Amino acid sequence: MRIDTTMRIDTAMRHTAPRPAFTVVLVAAFTLTLACGGDAGVTRLEGKNLTLEVRLDPPTPRTGENRMEVRVLGAGTSAVSGADVVVKVTMPAMGAMAAMGGPVPVTSLGDGRYEARFPLDMAGTWRVGVRARTPAGDTVEAEGSLITGQPGVRLSLLGAGTGAPASGAADHDHGASGDTSRTGDQSESTGEHVHGTTPATAARTDGEHPGEILVDTARRQAAGIRTAPARSEPFGVTIRAVGIVGYDQGALHDVVPRVTGYVGSVSVSAAGEAVRAGDPLLTFYSPDLLAAQKEFLTARASERREGLVRAGETRLRLWGMSTGDIERLATTGEPSEYVSLRAPASGVVVEKNVVPGSATQAGERVFRIATIDRVWIEAELYEADLALVRPGTPARVSLPYLPGERFEGAVSLVSPLLEAGTRTARARVEVANPGHALMPGMYATVELRRDLGERLVVPASAVLYAGDRRFVFLDVGDGRLRPQAVETGRRDGERLEVISGLTPGQQIVVSGNYLVASESRLGSALEQW
Repeated sequence: MRIDTTMRIDTAMRHTAPRPAFTVVLVAAFTLTLACGGDAGVTRLEGKNLTLEVRLDPPTPRTGENRMEVRVLGAGTSAVSGADVVVKVTMPAMGAMAAMGGPVPVTSLGDGRYEARFPLDMAGTWRVGVRARTPAGDTVEAEGSLITGQPGVRLSLLGAGTGAPASGAADHDHGASGDTSRTGDQSESTGEHVHGTTPATAARTDGEHPGEILVDTARRQAAGIRTAPARSEPFGVTIRAVGIVGYDQGALHDVVPRVTGYVGSVSVSAAGEAVRAGDPLLTFYSPDLLAAQKEFLTARASERREGLVRAGETRLRLWGMSTGDIERLATTGEPSEYVSLRAPASGVVVEKNVVPGSATQAGERVFRIATIDRVWIEAELYEADLALVRPGTPARVSLPYLPGERFEGAVSLVSPLLEAGTRTARARVEVANPGHALMPGMYATVELRRDLGERLVVPASAVLYAGDRRFVFLDVGDGRLRPQAVETGRRDGERLEVISGLTPGQQIVVSGNYLVASESRLGSALEQW
């Protein structure tokens, strides 16, 4: 006897007693093949080459410790020993609740019997999977569910063959009287499932999808269920990252004496002071530089002065004297004991390594000057985002302490090196900084935008999650809503990219689907869809 059932939303109030206005019951379709003379409480599943007999102890599962006995039978009901038996009892993730359960240890009891002990940490519907593989390579596999407080386990074979819940399981699904034909008639006439107090719908044999939900127009309006088509639209992603403002490394200038000497006066009191190109930073005395000045003046006074003068001038310039100081030397004819060392560019002094009286060596850095009219921002990108960022990607920078201010820039470099500890790589963003609001060392928020072209997208609210699977409800007409598995990609605000499972124009539920899913016990039924 075969009973195919589907779920629908009851559209009429059939009792005078109060009842919920929005009721959905999901009953998974399965095949009944009751074995003659079968033991009560035993689920028997007859495959092509193997038969499984599954028994629960206690017969009605409960929270806490439970036991399952699996018997594997071959041709002629002979017991199969040495089989590889795998049992899984799980509850999928629902909302904020993480998934529970998993594979269960299985022990051989001999005579083809195998024992699995498992805890049920909470009341509700648990998924059950049983697989047996013989040493000869024959395999039988079944999936189904059990419900705490309700007797038996409901299992269906995967692949060829049919499985049958016997006695206890059958009674659980079709009423204590065991009169399944009467149950079907009563459901068809009243719209109520007879066992317990759960409202249900009549059995359907018109070929509908087993997971369809029937919702009329009035009930949709009352429940706030709204549909919209999946669309192919321009799509892109925005990557947000934390960045640190730094100097433009290509605009750093070091001030270095080129001869050994001694510092006289220092014009810059501390790092952080702004200077302009040509400003004197310090004066210093160098015996070598003083001798070079005298040689230059002597060359100017000699008869063969043209070549000597050019050589002397070149030496002074190479040793650090500015063109202006050399011209003043030629005009006055008096060498300077202390020569000025001047700023090579405008900017901010970020490093100061001398005080009056310091001895300086040739090649020793005494100042570092940075130009901050343009800055670099080093953004930390997770490895999952690296494929979307490349040189030229537009960037927008904001600071938490400057609300409303935005700085536009672009990525100039993506580091090919990944930090092992943080699993991030740096992307350099170059930004103009005319008002010097971006100061080196500041934290900034960096938004990188990458356009991906035309993609099939749906509202993020339309997608339901069950473990690692994604579902939407299709509106297939005549008030029917059908669950559809989809594969999603990246998210852009309130839109999700759909990689597979939908085509443009298909109507899907975009509002109220969580209510539909909750009432239909979506979390425990997705594996059946």
